[in-house]
Amino acid sequence: MVGNRGTLLQSARARLYNEDGNSMIVNCLFDSGSQRSFIKKSVAEALSLKGPFETVNIESFGNINSKCLRVRRVKFWLTSVRDKSHKKQMVEALCLKKITDRPNVRLDIKQYSHFTSLQLAEDFTDLSSTFDVLIGLDYYYDFINQAIIKGQEGEPMAIHSTLGWIICGPTPGKVPMKNTKMLFAKIEDHLDDILKNFWDLEAIGIKDEEKEIDSKASQLFEKTVHFDGERYEVQLP
Repeated sequence: MVGNRGTLLQSARARLYNEDGNSMIVNCLFDSGSQRSFIKKSVAEALSLKGPFETVNIESFGNINSKCLRVRRVKFWLTSVRDKSHKKQMVEALCLKKITDRPNVRLDIKQYSHFTSLQLAEDFTDLSSTFDVLIGLDYYYDFINQAIIKGQEGEPMAIHSTLGWIICGPTPGKVPMKNTKMLFAKIEDHLDDILKNFWDLEAIGIKDEEKEIDSKASQLFEKTVHFDGERYEVQLP
């Protein structure tokens, strides 16, 4: 299928570091519609990223079915590829086998005057690969600020980030339309949180009927039991 115009997602190239200082160049996708951040499992394994496991429900956009997965949560740092003066931003992300493919949208930066002299976070030379890291809303605004440069109507815009200026939005011209994919992650409650909620309900008096009856019987027994010299006696409820 061919559309009248394409759409550039918020993407950037970055250098990813592990805690030992080893690094590699990765393709990042910024998605404020995702609750959590993600990293490709192959990238995490390449840099020997370690961390605890979490249980999550991964739901695809428009699909009523979800997958319950046990995935590893890892920590790493991202910084600009071109500007080494920028500080490294720490990110904790969940490992997935695949995030999503990059849209097949080409862009000639030179035809847009409002991008002149900007240090871009993406060079648009290789858009055939997949995304390695997805930055969700949990870290989105640690990278993105409010600076935006717009051109004419229907032209892409530039958003400033710690990784450089990110080009996104509509692009003119007919382009092949590929499948659109989105991620939504629902984090399951941990066992200790479930137990805490249970005891909180007990503390404010929310108990089932059977437990309530048992509690009253125990109180009556403690108040009325006595020994008459031969046997114990207790008042019936």
